[in-house]
Amino acid sequence: MFVNYFRCKASNPNQDCASLTKKFSKSAEFTVTSANGDVYYKLSEIDSWFVANGSLYGYFINGATSDRIQELTKYIVLPNKKYISDKVMPFAPQLCSSIDHTMSMVDTFDVKTENNAIIVSIM
Repeated sequence: MFVNYFRCKASNPNQDCASLTKKFSKSAEFTVTSANGDVYYKLSEIDSWFVANGSLYGYFINGATSDRIQELTKYIVLPNKKYISDKVMPFAPQLCSSIDHTMSMVDTFDVKTENNAIIVSIM
């Protein structure tokens, strides 16, 4: 089993995660949904799966059985904006503090990719 990942780019049809998700949702042999709500699409007629975490990254998983994918989804979290909102942002005051300063209120946050990393900006 191996995983190929890429940064989602709407300008490139081979890396447009929204279009790929739409396409595979219609043509997949079947799907597996993780506890986090990530949908893994089994591609027709080949031994490959596709999943994306919103518009951040897309992943092709090759050489994995459906049993293996179902097992892996118990342990893999693909952070997306909703996941960060629900699981990370409640801890923003603790995460954004020093000896002298603490962020007492979070108005907004932004999620983007940069240098192959997911960046969360808290304001």
